[in-house]
Amino acid sequence: MKAKHALLSLLLVPFASLQAGYKLVQAPLPEDLMQVHIYELDNGLTVYLTENDETPTFRSEITVRAGSKDDPEDATGLAHYLEHLLFKGNHEMGTSDWEKEKVHIDRITELYEEHFAEDDSERRAEIYEEINKESQLAAQYAIPGEFDTLISALGGSGINAYTAPDRTVYLEELPSNRLEQWAKIESARFTNPVLRLFQPELEIVYEEKNRAMDSKDRLIQEAIFELLYGEHPYGSQTALGSIEHLKRPSLKKIHEFFEAHYVANNMAIALAGDFEAEEAIEVIDKHFSSWKSGDVPEFTRPMPAPITEKKSTTIHYPGQENVIIGFDTAPTKHEDEPALKLLDMILDNASAGLINLNLNQQQRVAQAGSFPYIRNDAGSQFLYGAPKEGQTLEEVEALLLEQLDLIKKGEFEDWILPAIVTDFKKNEKLALETNAGRLRLISTSYGEKKAWPDVVGEIARMEAVTKDDLIAIANKYFSKPYVVAYRKDGDYTPPTVPKPVFDPIDIDRSKQSEFAASVLAIESELIEPDFLEKGEDYQVMKLGKGVRLFYVQNPANDLFALSKVYEMGSREMRELPMAAELLDKSGTSKRAPAELKKAWYALGADFNFAIGDHNTTLNVSGLEENFDETLELFQEVLTDSQGDAKVLEELVAIQLKKKADAMKEPSMIFNALRNYTRFGEDSPFLTALSTDEIKALTVDDLIGKANQLSGYEHDYLYVGKMPIKEVAKKLKKLSRTKMALKPAPSRVLPKLIQREANEIVYVDYETAQSQIRIEFPGGLYDESKLPSIETFNEYFYGGMAGIVFQEMREARALAYSVWAHYLVSSFADGENLVMGFIGTQADKTVDSLAAYLDLWDNMPNSSDRFAIIQGSLDNQYRVSKIGFRKVLGSVKAWERLGIQGDPREERYEEIMDGDLESLFSFYESEIQGQPKMISILGPSAAIDMDQLKQHGELTQVEISDIFVD
Repeated sequence: MKAKHALLSLLLVPFASLQAGYKLVQAPLPEDLMQVHIYELDNGLTVYLTENDETPTFRSEITVRAGSKDDPEDATGLAHYLEHLLFKGNHEMGTSDWEKEKVHIDRITELYEEHFAEDDSERRAEIYEEINKESQLAAQYAIPGEFDTLISALGGSGINAYTAPDRTVYLEELPSNRLEQWAKIESARFTNPVLRLFQPELEIVYEEKNRAMDSKDRLIQEAIFELLYGEHPYGSQTALGSIEHLKRPSLKKIHEFFEAHYVANNMAIALAGDFEAEEAIEVIDKHFSSWKSGDVPEFTRPMPAPITEKKSTTIHYPGQENVIIGFDTAPTKHEDEPALKLLDMILDNASAGLINLNLNQQQRVAQAGSFPYIRNDAGSQFLYGAPKEGQTLEEVEALLLEQLDLIKKGEFEDWILPAIVTDFKKNEKLALETNAGRLRLISTSYGEKKAWPDVVGEIARMEAVTKDDLIAIANKYFSKPYVVAYRKDGDYTPPTVPKPVFDPIDIDRSKQSEFAASVLAIESELIEPDFLEKGEDYQVMKLGKGVRLFYVQNPANDLFALSKVYEMGSREMRELPMAAELLDKSGTSKRAPAELKKAWYALGADFNFAIGDHNTTLNVSGLEENFDETLELFQEVLTDSQGDAKVLEELVAIQLKKKADAMKEPSMIFNALRNYTRFGEDSPFLTALSTDEIKALTVDDLIGKANQLSGYEHDYLYVGKMPIKEVAKKLKKLSRTKMALKPAPSRVLPKLIQREANEIVYVDYETAQSQIRIEFPGGLYDESKLPSIETFNEYFYGGMAGIVFQEMREARALAYSVWAHYLVSSFADGENLVMGFIGTQADKTVDSLAAYLDLWDNMPNSSDRFAIIQGSLDNQYRVSKIGFRKVLGSVKAWERLGIQGDPREERYEEIMDGDLESLFSFYESEIQGQPKMISILGPSAAIDMDQLKQHGELTQVEISDIFVD
């Protein structure tokens, strides 16, 4: 059979292809690094296949050429609703008795239509009560999360989906021996889907809307899109939909949307991973050939009108101010698209673009950048910036426009164009190392209706663009009027909607559909686990006293990565974060700061100084052919960085403004709150440098702190093509010193606060959602407990198929985002931390906390659930081969735990020997009934504080209490 299809690939024999039910429409192109095979089934379904044997898995992305722009004007958010509902199963999957369930599903659909058409609020409330009752009856037969449970049981991960303006994409990754099961599940999923459990899902989608309304970045983005795209759905509709439409959905319209757009000839399946294309297409044809094709509705709404005059809008939100400028450009597939992408990189390539060098490097603004937004119906170029203290948004706007003027006048250096092309090539190679990176490109290209040869040839077309071409394109698009949105510091009150009358759904974990049983009964050849072996998968060499080289061969491409790692961070040396910021703005005695940035970019190299709590890493990466020059530049920065007092003065001012802005930003406030609840006065937000300490810093202080690192023991981590001995020879030059290297200082590991009873620490802040964190200490690190911890994590949380997700989200509709994790310490002498999170509408705070606390202390006991998660863990371990770029990070992490070599084999054996009784023994001794430290950020006006006090001693703190002065 393989031989037959290998012949087809070469000859494209029409008769043989017809027999097979598919045809090869694009053989792998010689210049295609992914060697993509593109097939088309007889029903019009497009299939992209790219082989990648780095790990024994495959990734699936199913793309529909329909997104939020296709929502009806009176039912926005519909495409996104449907995305959620396509996880609920069909008449075979997700139900224990479809015939009985159908009666209630049909009635629920009728009631929602009445609710959709009814204008009287009291009558709508009455209808909703009827929906609630009917939903309870339907739920008797539903099997919530069966799709997710099946994928997880097969060892799948990364189950997700997203709705974009022009496409909707469904994705997951599974073991490579599960292709047949995947095909059976996914082909069924899109056949006769049932919109079951709609009532709780409605509330979940609204919780997602609440989260969006608390996002300052989303708010300004929506504001400028409205200015730029006008009545076109890109500007007038959002993926999440309007509040009014979300609360008055139509299941009939959702069904109509599915029938119109989810047809085989409007969809594509893309697989990347460890399989043979000729075998995979036969499996896909077998299962997906039953999908129906159809006439896809034509998009008839007007295209965005050209911008003929400057338009602006202003929104208010607490904290950092921002300005975004938008120019309308060209849509996808336009002949100017390659040049527009190059222009954006000339502005901002994160290193040596005009904005990077003229604004960020010189600290003329707090921060700035640019990005293109090129969609099927319209394109745009955005520039954004945040002001320094005393700087207006209009001044930042003018500085951004100056950078465009430089391009229009041709005032950019010739070397930058080939460097940008090299950057694109490098990032393409990095993306293709993973299945996710490969499919991201494929799904995007299908959604944008691009021919694959054009996708493969895009970088070549960029190489053909000249400087004169770019000057002409810049003047063509950036000499026109533009739109601008300003986000100013000010009060913001999100819209509020009262919580609905909603009865929780009872979940029976013993139920399983006949369809699920048939999938799990399919036999597959087992994959043998692959654990790391020193000497085979990685090597370690001593370079000198206190210096080691960790080495991994790169089997994929010519890109190297080199890290210099010190076992000390901001907890041990508080000035290091500021030192790293100064070094980023500094040059050397040989090169000014801007020239240094240009030198890195011209080499196709990246450099960064990463500061963690207890680790400091200097990272450099780039092209193997430029390794020597890159290493020389690395050495120059390490030994000859030159700070400047004026640069530091400006840096201090910017950092202090960022610090002040953070005290108004909900996500930062919550981060500080949970650390305060966790550590008290030892919170990193309180032990960080104070305002006075930051103001007192000098260049000598900071450069001196950075230089001090060189006196400590360190390791090099290298991934690349060179033999280890050659790498060692080159690196020894960097480590020559007459001084004896000191061991890393003792880690500063603050102790977690152990409560005697539940305590709630609360910050009153105006948000649409309350953020809730539940935590308690999990004792000192103990390797012998790891198998039990992993089993608990999978049993209790386990992603979308887990107890937490099912009980809090599917059954009670209390949260869009909810998770739990028993977090193991990163160090042998550190403490574990058990944690859970809920993001919930503010008036659901007490209900959510009560339900979650009950779940923690009364974890459901289910032998069916245990059998599923143990099988899932078995499958996960069997495909847990660590990719070559992650090997050294894993080895170092194990070493910090006092483990030499790969500990996963022993953990795996113990997990497989475990049983439900041993899991609950661990749960009862380590988790059940433990006093909780609870952090809550939310608006007091929406929270019943008396009821809240029933769940723990309540302490309200001010924002000033949790940030250092």
